[in-house]
Amino acid sequence: MAYDFHGPWSQVTSFSSPLYSRGSNTRFNQQYSQQWAIDRWISGGAPRNKLVLGLTGIATTFTLANITDAGVGAAVAGPGKTGPYLGHEGHATYYRVCELIRNGAVYRFDEEQKMSYAVLEDQWAGYPTPKSMKEKVRFAHSRGLAGTMFWSLEVDDFKGTYCNAGQFPLLTAVYDTIQEMAPYAASGQLTVRTTERPQITTVDIGLQHKTNKNGIHFYDMVDSAQISSLNFLLLISCIHLIYAFANMDVVDLKLVKSEIGDDNGSLINKQGRYFEFNKLKIRNSELVTLLSIGGANGKGWFQVVASETSMQTFAKNVAIFLRDRDFDGIDLDWEYPLELYRNKFTQLLQYSVFTIAIDSACATSLQVFRRQFEIEAMQTSKPRLLISIAVGVSEDTISNTDLNSD
Repeated sequence: MAYDFHGPWSQVTSFSSPLYSRGSNTRFNQQYSQQWAIDRWISGGAPRNKLVLGLTGIATTFTLANITDAGVGAAVAGPGKTGPYLGHEGHATYYRVCELIRNGAVYRFDEEQKMSYAVLEDQWAGYPTPKSMKEKVRFAHSRGLAGTMFWSLEVDDFKGTYCNAGQFPLLTAVYDTIQEMAPYAASGQLTVRTTERPQITTVDIGLQHKTNKNGIHFYDMVDSAQISSLNFLLLISCIHLIYAFANMDVVDLKLVKSEIGDDNGSLINKQGRYFEFNKLKIRNSELVTLLSIGGANGKGWFQVVASETSMQTFAKNVAIFLRDRDFDGIDLDWEYPLELYRNKFTQLLQYSVFTIAIDSACATSLQVFRRQFEIEAMQTSKPRLLISIAVGVSEDTISNTDLNSD
């Protein structure tokens, strides 16, 4: 997750996901960039072909302390005002920034960090553009990474009505740049598909504008069947799609749906977003789908990793849940373990993502996950369920992870 380097907590205007460090300003931590983080993971021993660069379309917003000082690194009075769509101060969607620009915001592209910022009166927004995405994909290719990940569909201009660049301009930029890399694919790990880019027409992808009881505007999937209208270039360019989220039942140690419309609980008359989501594989036979659990608060993790028995029970139940809903794997998103669990989390990373020697008596949840998934694969004669894990980008996280590539 190579973003959230800066945010509403920052004291100066700054970008959430800068590609490069801000060497021109010594007030900036030089470790806060995607380039630094990726290079540090690699120098620490992480295999390049198991690293995926996390991208996002979310902007970081601030309220300026002085409207006459509005560049990168300017003093701020606090986070940006709560706006529509996300409903959180300090953050905005990419299409919200496009809306601000249409309303008169002045915008600039920052060549040093390959990001843009827009200013409207005392409101400042640092955000990625299609140009930013192209630079980041090229960087990922230059480092021989496995690919890139984008968080998430609904923060791009999915309707194509805000940014005057068609549907999904950020993801389209990622797709186009990957295609440009095709002649050079042999020199790197970045997966490239040479499928001819389809003609893109405006479609309703099932995200509709709603307003909650507090007056916050947002987009939501109001009908699970509408997921089937995801008939755009992502079905050709994406290798993996991740559905966020499912919740953890810490009493019975199993997965449960996150939202009412996700799953009707029937395995005979299957209905819900989980099932409709996985029907996308009918139109793209190469598509791999994963179900994400966890999130920023890490609720449930502490009970799951309490003992080897609890981890084993949970892993078995996760495999059943995934198979019943036609998912191909699990995405583990623990942000971030408390100090008490730091060693467990390090061991999670060590075993699942990288090949190292671990004392067999030291049971960790990822060891158990992998072991159970291998057993389940042999029992069902199906491909082993996949495991991906969201990892941090700080020196503290990386240096406390003992990595040895295979």
